Order: sequence, then C-alpha cells, then structure tokens
Amino acid sequence: MQFFPELFPEVFYSVCYIGLVSFVSAFAVIVLRNYAAMQKKLLFAFFFMFMLAMPFIGILFALWIIYYLRTVTYEQKVVPSRTIRFDEFFSRFPLVRRQFGESAMYEIMNNEHISISLRLMALTMLSEHTNKLHLSLIKQMLSSTNDEIRLLSFSVVDKTEHALNEKIHNMLQEYNYYKEHGNLKKRSEAAKSLAHLYWELVYFELADEVLTNFLLDEVEKYCKIALETMPENPRLYMLLGRVFFERGIDERAKIYFEKAVEFGKQSGLKNIYFIKPYIAEIEYRLNHFARVKEIMEISKHFELNTKLKPIREMWVQ
Repeated sequence: MQFFPELFPEVFYSVCYIGLVSFVSAFAVIVLRNYAAMQKKLLFAFFFMFMLAMPFIGILFALWIIYYLRTVTYEQKVVPSRTIRFDEFFSRFPLVRRQFGESAMYEIMNNEHISISLRLMALTMLSEHTNKLHLSLIKQMLSSTNDEIRLLSFSVVDKTEHALNEKIHNMLQEYNYYKEHGNLKKRSEAAKSLAHLYWELVYFELADEVLTNFLLDEVEKYCKIALETMPENPRLYMLLGRVFFERGIDERAKIYFEKAVEFGKQSGLKNIYFIKPYIAEIEYRLNHFARVKEIMEISKHFELNTKLKPIREMWVQ
C-alpha cells in the first residue's frame, strides 16, 4: 500500500477530505438534533455541501456554526397554550359585538346604585320593541323594590295584554259577522288570525295555568276551522303542533309538525326548517335516539343556527 499515495495523491486526499466532511456533518447532526428545525438528512446535507463547497475553511466555519447554534440563547416568550390568538383575524375582520345584552339590561334595571333615570330609560328601551325576551325581562321588574320601576313594568305588561285582547275582540266581531252571513272564506281568514292572536297570549306568557289551557283550546279550535278552507296551510299545522307540544302530547304534535314540513315544502315556504328542532325534541322525549341523530344529520337548519350547531355536533360524530 506504500505506492498508493504516490500513484494517486489527488484521489487519496479527496477521499480523506470527504471522509472528514462526512464525519463533521454527522457530528453536526448529533449535536444539533434538538436545536435545529431541519430533519436529520437535510441537516447532514447542508453541512456536507457547505464544507465541500469551501474546502478546509468550510470545516472551520462549520465547526463555528455548530458551536454557535449549540450555545446561542433567545429571549423566551411565554404563550398561553390554551389561548388562540386572533390578532391577525381582527385586522381583516372587525369583531362586531353588542355593547351589552339582556343580562346587562337586567342588571341596569335592578341595580339600586344606578340612577333611577337610567334604569327607567333602559326599561323604556325594552318596551319600545316588545318581544318575548324583552317582555320576560320587564315582567321580572314587577317585583322591583322601586315603585317607579314596578309601576312602569306593570304598565308595559298591561298595555301589551290589553292590545292583544283588543285585537282578539275586534277579530271575534269580524268572525261572527262572516259566520252569520255565510262567507266561509272570510270566516276562515278571521279564524286563522284569531288562532295566532290567542297563541300570542300563550307565547308571551300573559296568562296563568288555567287561562293558558283555555287559550290553547281556542287556538286549536280556530286552527281547525281555518283548515276547512285551507287544508294545506303549513302555518296552521305548525300552530297546532305548538299547541300539542305545549300540552306535552308529543305524538299528535309530531303529526302536525310533519304535515307542516310537508305542505311547507310544497308551497315553497323558505323558513320551514325551523320546525325540525321541534320534531327532534319530540323524538328525544319518545326515546327515539336513532331518529334524533338522523334528523340532525340531514337538516341544514342545525348547521346554520349558532345555538343548535353545538347540539348537532354532539349527536353527529
């Protein structure tokens, strides 16, 4: 072997240099395996090509890089692992939220440390746009210790109830008039209006338990009268379903809800899918859990409704 360096000096030194480069590259992989983001093969290739491109000086420089990466320290920042940062999204999509919700309104009206004028203003704002939620908050103020708050709340509730009763009284006169004169179509229209007006008294919880049962009977009565000339009206079937749902008669409620969906699709009613949650709840009450899951899988309403979407995700997995 003594003649080998003499015959092939360039090959000998090249092989030795490649071996040295390979050794240093492998050493870099071992030292930096926990400090570099690159994979082991890429790290090895990086140092190997780097030292091969700059003979001898590259080795010294590579050793310095290894030392630097092994000993360098960075400023540590503690990022909460359970928190998602939405700063980037906020710059593109501004966050829209209410200044205060229903709970805040209740706190304003019920907080004795807030001025009476501000509390009355909040109560007046709720009374200007009466719906079930607003009326429920106002009714809670009937037990307020402040006389002005209590009296204004009573006035709003009484005004709402009086307005509905007046509409019912006027519509009853129309209904009786058309009934006496034999106008079946107009009588059915008046019966439909009466059914919805009686339901509003139940919906707004403006009656006690005994009166509520009477009102539900009236809703059922006028719905069935209206169906004599409107046998495919989905809103009437929906109302009948709500009546029996309120009474806890699930089987009959389910029949009417399904008819409402059927005729609603035929008539092109756009918001007919809001009936599906009632059917799903009835199936749940009847312990038909497979049917509940099936309804939630095929109904788009559950996916689009922010309140129902978590329920759907729990059932559909």
